[in-house]
Amino acid sequence: MDASVIKCILEVSEVGRDTLGNLIKKSDDSGFRSVMADEFAKFQDITRNTMEYAAKNNISFKSSKKFRANPLSNFRLGTLSIKKTPEYMAEMLVVSNIIGLIDIKKALKECGEANEDVKALAYSLIDVLNSNIQEMLSFV
Repeated sequence: MDASVIKCILEVSEVGRDTLGNLIKKSDDSGFRSVMADEFAKFQDITRNTMEYAAKNNISFKSSKKFRANPLSNFRLGTLSIKKTPEYMAEMLVVSNIIGLIDIKKALKECGEANEDVKALAYSLIDVLNSNIQEMLSFV
């Protein structure tokens, strides 16, 4: 069951990292880009730590690099070409991080008794998601 939590951690951290990476390129606001770059580094650390844990423990799966396919995210990503304001991007990131929190909490609940190291990775990701939400709310 640890493998399913590890996979979820990797998926959520990759989506966070990749989303921030894309938005950094689109933002015209240097202060906002700087905050996103700091948050990007946190997601990158979680991704790297999770991949290292998986390799050490012979947990193998492909990186998913998938984005959520739901009407809200499709609408938001579609309108991003029109709305490049920090306020709008921050709002989109808050929603995305809330979805990530739900996903990781569900994975932990479904797993039941996860290994302590896996729980530590999951709770590190939860901390990063919460941190990102707080940082982004300052721009809304």
